[in-house]
Amino acid sequence: MLRTIANMIKNPYHIIDVYRTITQKKPCDPTEYDQDNIIKTISDLLGIDKRDIHEYYAEALIIHEDIRIKTENLTRMGTVDLDGIILYILLRGIQANKIVETGVANGASTYYILSAIKKHGRNGYLYSIDMPYSESALQKKPERYFAKN
Repeated sequence: MLRTIANMIKNPYHIIDVYRTITQKKPCDPTEYDQDNIIKTISDLLGIDKRDIHEYYAEALIIHEDIRIKTENLTRMGTVDLDGIILYILLRGIQANKIVETGVANGASTYYILSAIKKHGRNGYLYSIDMPYSESALQKKPERYFAKN
């Protein structure tokens, strides 16, 4: 496991290549993908048993539905579809407990990350960094940044 994490740190683009292989650059609706292929690919990447990845996938689908319901009135920003599911599975697999997130948008990826940390059953930390919206951007398209009533 430590070797896998070290390799990912040395070459973070490998994770992106795996992600692109899984998603084939299509829209990221999780129902459009072969779950078995995703599980096998991530299992091979992390060197973790497919049964564990399958369990993480099932957990992620529950989180995905919860996020979908909570963000249905927000502009589609952030990680809410297959991206979030893969993020959750990877974090559960490597059991990261100190994570830095840059750009939070509507907080969906934050929800996946915190859910993974909580599921590990030990203390973890998420450091989220985001730039404040500029006044001019808010004046031009305020509806983009806030939920509609």
